[in-house]
Order: sequence, then C-alpha cells, then structure tokens
Amino acid sequence: MQGMGKKVVIVGAGPVGLRLAALLKKEGVPATILESSSRPGGQMSALYPAKAMEDPSEFAGLSAKEAVERLAHEAEGQEILYGTKAISFDEEGDGYSLALSSGARLHADYLVMAIGKGTYRPRKLGLEGEGWAKNILYMVKDPALFRGKTVVILGGGNAAIDWAHDLSSIASCVVLSHRRNEFRGDIHRLDGTGISILTPYVPVEIELEGKEVRALRLKEAEGVGERTIRGIDYLLVFYGILSENPNFPLPAPRSIDFQGYLHDRLQETARNLFVVGDCSLKDREEKRLLPGFREAALVASEIKKRLS
Repeated sequence: MQGMGKKVVIVGAGPVGLRLAALLKKEGVPATILESSSRPGGQMSALYPAKAMEDPSEFAGLSAKEAVERLAHEAEGQEILYGTKAISFDEEGDGYSLALSSGARLHADYLVMAIGKGTYRPRKLGLEGEGWAKNILYMVKDPALFRGKTVVILGGGNAAIDWAHDLSSIASCVVLSHRRNEFRGDIHRLDGTGISILTPYVPVEIELEGKEVRALRLKEAEGVGERTIRGIDYLLVFYGILSENPNFPLPAPRSIDFQGYLHDRLQETARNLFVVGDCSLKDREEKRLLPGFREAALVASEIKKRLS
C-alpha cells in the first residue's frame, strides 16, 4: 500500500481514541497515541471504573474498567505514549508538528483529536487543611482499600451513589452526605443497604489528626443545624470535575463552555486533522460512546482511503 510510511497520531487514549487505534490496526495502519495520564480510559476509567456499562450494548455486563481493558487489548500493537501531553501543534507540510510535554516534537501526517472534554481535575472541597489530608480521595482506584473502614462520601451524582452502593458491602460503615434533598443520580439504588444518608448538609470544617481527616463538621444548607461525623477512615469527594479546555487553534463553537470542535461530514476540522468523541461538536446527539465509536470508524476508513 502506498503511503504507509506516513504517521498517524491520535491525541487521547480514552475509549474513542483506543477504538480508533484498534480500527486502524485492523486496516494495517500503525498509529501513535499520546495520553497525558498514566493509564488508558480517560474520565470513564478514572471516575467510574466500577460502574456497570449500559451503552453501547457490546459492553453489557462489563464494568467501565473492564470495558477499557477490552478496548486497550484491541489496540495492542499500536504505540501509546503515557504521561505525554500534546502542548501545541503547527502546520508542517501537509501534516503537523506537535510540541510534547517531554520537550520533544513529533510529526503527524494525519492528526486525530480524541481528547474528550480536555484534561480534567477533581472539584475539591475548598476547606482549610484539605491539601494536607492523605485520606481525602477524589476517585477510587482500589475498592479493597476500604474494607472494614468507616467511609464518608460527599456528592449527589452517579459517582457518589454508585460508590456508596459498592462500598456498602465491604466497608464497616458508609455515610453519604449531599447538600440538597434531591439527588442527581438514582438514590433508590441504596435502598436496603443500611447506608446513612444525610441531607441537606454542606461540609464546613475538617479536623485533622496528623495528616489524616478524622472528623467532618457539617452544617444544614438552609438552617442552623450542625452535626459532626467522627472516626472517619476515608473521605471520598465526588463533586464532579473541572475541565481544562484544550487550547488548540481549531475552529470551535463560541460558547462559555467547551462544546467541541466544528468539523465537516468526515469529522475533518482542518486539512488532515480530525476530531472524534466528546471533543467533536454534536448539535443534536448526546455525547456518549456509541456516537464516538461511529466517528472513529468513519475517520479510520477515511485515513485508510487517503493512504491507499
């Protein structure tokens, strides 16, 4: 095949980036994936590893972690550079020259952005002493860590509720606190679990013992009542994430929040530069995996065609 010496670079090893790499592999097209974190899966892997997959149907019965492992296995053989962030890129011939966080530069004849909603960091409590506490966590990597422990979970979305449910079977005590009476996630998942649910309370102070939180003071969101939870082993904070919008010079819709890059029907936003997944503007379609996988298939097919 002519042109197979040309380099395809994918920015982002989330689910869509991994699927694209796997599709290119099937076509015999080598690709290099840049991933700023130390593992694949993006936000899905970092924030919801134990969450059961409902969509797409190919992952039915799997957890998010298992789904990512399957995707990574499909992409095996393609080069993945973990801990490597694309800082910027410039046009170079018909392709692009990328400046990497390592200080190196990488040429891409075909560049695909699969960066989701950009890099992210957890939203924190904002309380004094929070930065010192080793037992305040914002994501769960190993559920076994909480076996036999007293765990307090803050938040009202799916992540908070899902982890409260899953940890209730191994922790000695789980308390879930939310600032509102209404939850964004399905609170009925916790029926019959014995979990203590405190609403509407907001955290106002943490008490440290050395470098660990041992007590949390809560105040009623609309009132003067207070209560303090003591004997805490771990405090899990699920207040969502703060996305750091990508600062790439690509055509994007004008909006307060980053909604994705503009593109044509082939997902192309500039010459030989494509966008797939959540960083691709979708006017009417919800940002979920299945649309991203369709976009990955379209781009893989187009790159293969141009290389032929």
